[in-house]
Amino acid sequence: MEEWLQLLQVVPTMNWPQWRSDRAQVLLTLLYCALLRISEAIHLTKDDIKEEEETWKIHIRQSKTDQFGTGATIYLARESWFDEILLRQINASPPGQLLCTANGTQWSEGAAATEIRRLCEKAGIRKLSPHAFRRGGTTRALEEGVPMELVQRRGRWASPRSMKPYIAHTATTQGGPADLIG
Repeated sequence: MEEWLQLLQVVPTMNWPQWRSDRAQVLLTLLYCALLRISEAIHLTKDDIKEEEETWKIHIRQSKTDQFGTGATIYLARESWFDEILLRQINASPPGQLLCTANGTQWSEGAAATEIRRLCEKAGIRKLSPHAFRRGGTTRALEEGVPMELVQRRGRWASPRSMKPYIAHTATTQGGPADLIG
């Protein structure tokens, strides 16, 4: 979580236009908190995001593990700092893609990954791939006590086995430290 927060804090220092700073913060948050894959995040449209009383309802039209094409819905808690950024992004012209280029065209996975690398360099942290946020968010959710099957559902993994590589080895994810027999 520390690296995600560091990157969120470094975004305003990039001297980017507001729309680009907002786009970066929304991307980082969707990857880390909603456990989105980069392809899922950049294909979201503004219509895929619904504001509810206590949550943001995010509809993923197609997921890697969605064999029937029914999509999936992910819920993010409302937080004033994120609400403000996401609403600016949703209300910005032009309509269509949530995370787009300056002229409103589709943002590519490569360009999004490059933006993350630039932020890592500016923050002075190791270079993180977009997928690293999914791993970090998975571990964070488990450490916060979210049951494994619910994290699996949020991350849209087909099985617990396919989710295991995303779980970091921490004291919490190992059930606490091993007791010593004295």
